[in-house]
This record gives sequence, C-alpha cells and structure tokens, in this order.
Amino acid sequence: MFLIKNQSGIHGARISREELRQPHGRTLCPRGLCCPGETGHHYTLQEQTLPPAHLLNNLLPVLIRQQLDFRIFVIDQAMPTLFNRCLLFNIGYLEALKIDNYDCFIFHDVDMVVLNDNCLYRCSQHPRHLTAAISKWKYRLPYSSFFGGVVAFTRQQFRDINGCSNVYFGWGGEDDDLRSRVVKAGYKVIRYPKDIGRYDTIEHKPDDGNSPNKGRTKLLQSLRDRLDSQGLNTTVYQVTAVLFKPLYTWIHVQVNMTQILQ
Repeated sequence: MFLIKNQSGIHGARISREELRQPHGRTLCPRGLCCPGETGHHYTLQEQTLPPAHLLNNLLPVLIRQQLDFRIFVIDQAMPTLFNRCLLFNIGYLEALKIDNYDCFIFHDVDMVVLNDNCLYRCSQHPRHLTAAISKWKYRLPYSSFFGGVVAFTRQQFRDINGCSNVYFGWGGEDDDLRSRVVKAGYKVIRYPKDIGRYDTIEHKPDDGNSPNKGRTKLLQSLRDRLDSQGLNTTVYQVTAVLFKPLYTWIHVQVNMTQILQ
C-alpha cells in the first residue's frame, strides 16, 4: 500500500501497488520503467525524510498520461555525511548511463508534486526549470533566478555544463551554482508559465542530515573558479547497494566529504 498526506491538489487516497502500476490501462514495468515507444527519459529523485511513495503516488500517473518512455532512479545517500543534493545529481546521471543511453534527465526533489498535466516532463533546446510556481511561496518563486525543485537537462546539456558542483554539503547554494553553470555554457533557463509549472510541496519534518550550509555564500563567490575543473568530471562515490524495486530503481551510495572537499 502507498499513502500520501492529504493536501489541496495532492492525491491523498490509499492506492494499491497493482493500481499504481496500471493507471489508465497502461502497464508500468518493474524497476520504474514505462515504454510506450517514445524517447527515453531518466528521472532522479534525491531521497531524504520522505519515502519515494509520497511522490510516486502522484507523479507516476502524470508521466504515464504524458505517454513517456521513462525510468525512475532514487539516489539515497548514506548517513551521517551531510546531504549533498548536487552530488546526487551527478551520481544519478553517471549511474543511469551505465544502464541505458538516456537522452533526457529530470532531477526531481522528492517533496515536489506537479499539479498540471500540461507541465510536460520533457527536455528542450535549453535546460528547463519546471517548478515555476510553488505552494510554499504562495505559488510564486522566492527570487526570479531560483533554479530549485525540478530541472530538466538533455544528456549533452548536463555534460556541457560539467554537471553539478560537488562541494555543497548541507542546504543552500547549489541551485544558484547550477544555474550559473547553465548560463556560462551559453544556455538559457526556460520555464513554463506559472499556471502550468505549478507544484505543491509535501510537508515533512526537517532533514537531520541537511542543515544549512554556512559556507554557501563564500562558495558562490568563488564558483567561476570551479565551473570547468570541478563537477561531473570529479565526482567520487561508492555504490553500496542497487535494488530493482517494482516502481523505481534504488541506488544507495556512500560519499567521503573530506575527500571531495580536498
């Protein structure tokens, strides 16, 4: 059984695994794979306090109605190392390409739930910021250049920007760093209109391993020195477990904070 907290605009009913795997008559294959014959998409979720079922209960029916060929990966970082969201983007990208030649990567915070089926989970000529209006900020963004929540890159776009920075342990700063990489590489950031890129935030308790990064301002000031020399090409980690679950592929990883920050 899967259960999600009942919120406005969010599916709060109990749904069996069988119902979730076959919404609208479309079969969801094991490992979080759906193959209606279109271009392959890869979705990386960063698991924190919330279990993936809270998101999948709502996201899977949307993806299937959009008739996407997709596979979902949940990248779970071992504690007690401070959570590193951007590092998990890089790991998800690298591990997914070991399995198949995906051409579209959508990096998705686990507490973001899309409300409009017209918010297409697809890649474009430029990186796309899907979360254009978020409930926690009264369906606005905290600032105009905000790049958090859900973002989409083609395989080549993510390679061109050298992925995400690996040095942001704890909360804050990594979104702005990632956006700077996009701009430096000559891309634009595109968004759907606010009525389409509309998301609810699932309430959850604070993450013990995701305290604010007190050094994020200093890191952002020096980000231009790291854009080419540090990122996807310097990602170091150890995969400790891979489980092919019915609705997604779960990858557990360990990272050495001291080694990465050297």
